Amino acid sequence: NLADSTSIWTSVDLDAAVGSNQYFDAIKKNGAWVTQGRAADKGREAEETAYRYIGATKNGLLVAVATYNGGGTGVFTNLHVLDLAPTRAFDDEGKTTTRITLTNLRSVALGDRWDGDVTIAGDDIHIVTRSGAGRAPKSIQARRP
Repeated sequence: NLADSTSIWTSVDLDAAVGSNQYFDAIKKNGAWVTQGRAADKGREAEETAYRYIGATKNGLLVAVATYNGGGTGVFTNLHVLDLAPTRAFDDEGKTTTRITLTNLRSVALGDRWDGDVTIAGDDIHIVTRSGAGRAPKSIQARRP
């Protein structure tokens, strides 16, 4: 999200995402990391996104660290504070339904090739940076708006 000042997509309907052709590339698990990549094709460079689930805060928010590499040398890392909740909506026939939505409440840029640790204590998220480009804060509070 380097080019945009704020997030455009903030929620995902998890039930609809499962099996979607928008997310058809192979998903792999590498230790604590879950990765999904797209091979280079027709002049397009390979790209990869990954995440590592850190845990839940006392107030029930979820914390994850995610990386993105669009084919160059940068591996951009962000911390995300997420809310998982049922949401009322309408289906294709106009009937009410419940969606399971994962909403990104806050993102914190950790930097390019960031290396460090993220831990949770209550509703506080502690960030320790060992190396990488960026100036991540040392701690933030996980809270709903």
